[in-house]
Amino acid sequence: MQRVLVVLATVSALQAQPVPDPTDSLLLARLLTPQQEAQFSRTDGAVSAFWSDWIGQDSILLAPPGDCETQPCSLDGPTDASLVVKAAAGTAGLYLSVEVTDDVWTAPSGTGDDWYRDVISLYLDTLSASEVMAPCPPAWECWSRMTTSTHEIRPFAGAMATADSCDFGRYVPAVWAWTRSRESVPDMPAVSGYELEVVRADPSLRVLELRVPWDRYCGGLGAGSILDSRHLAFWTSYDDCDGTDSAAHADRLRWLGPSPWFWDAAWGDIVLPEGLGTVITRVAPGSRHGAVPAQVRATLGSPSAQYSLTGQLVREAGAAGGVSVLPVHGRAEPRIRLPR
Repeated sequence: MQRVLVVLATVSALQAQPVPDPTDSLLLARLLTPQQEAQFSRTDGAVSAFWSDWIGQDSILLAPPGDCETQPCSLDGPTDASLVVKAAAGTAGLYLSVEVTDDVWTAPSGTGDDWYRDVISLYLDTLSASEVMAPCPPAWECWSRMTTSTHEIRPFAGAMATADSCDFGRYVPAVWAWTRSRESVPDMPAVSGYELEVVRADPSLRVLELRVPWDRYCGGLGAGSILDSRHLAFWTSYDDCDGTDSAAHADRLRWLGPSPWFWDAAWGDIVLPEGLGTVITRVAPGSRHGAVPAQVRATLGSPSAQYSLTGQLVREAGAAGGVSVLPVHGRAEPRIRLPR
């Protein structure tokens, strides 16, 4: 299985570079110079300068009512809630910028059930959207469009000062389970490789900046993986709570369609620019597809929830003690799809 996953992560369909279009299913990443990459910092409290020079570059715009998940949409307009997503890439890794406009910020409660409280959701994968969206094979019971290389990053844009925690979801081979845990933002580089910061640009605008090295992206792209014009599956959304304390009063802006948790999901692609070449760094042993370095493995001790490959909840949020996971072998009726 390990060998199959590495091969799939290395292959990409090379295509002519598309034209920027904020309404299509592709987000074209801008090629950064080493000097521009050096402008990124996750601790400076400022938006990196290269994001401001975006004339002629691609982006995703999510705004009501057309991008609301449910209709009729109760959001009053783009000042109530809207999202602009940009992507860039360089030899050091992938960069994302998410600009969130919101008129009322709602902080996380800290209870673990915060999925609707002004949360940015980012889903990333080493596979392309077409690979993730392949038909369900015979004899499989498929209910999700996630794979063992899908990563979920959910920062809380509504935190009072700056987002100091985020939910991080991934498949962990050691327990054969999809695991989501609440992580400290300063610890995220060690836990996952993702460097992120939420900047308060003005009272109604917050900007998430994220960088992930290629050898840590979704568990790590192997040395020699082709980056030029590569398609990486991507999905994003924003849940706007507007000060209420009930999921029933939250509104979601989402890209293309339902989230990857559902079989009728609609993944798009980040399209990497030409000129990146291949991944030249090597993945640390045991770090692929959701495993974490030994020095930070203790942070997995209190996950918010874990699921087996057959979709069974094996530990409730906040539950203590060991994890009991169904002994699933091979690919008999997996509900979280394994790349072939």
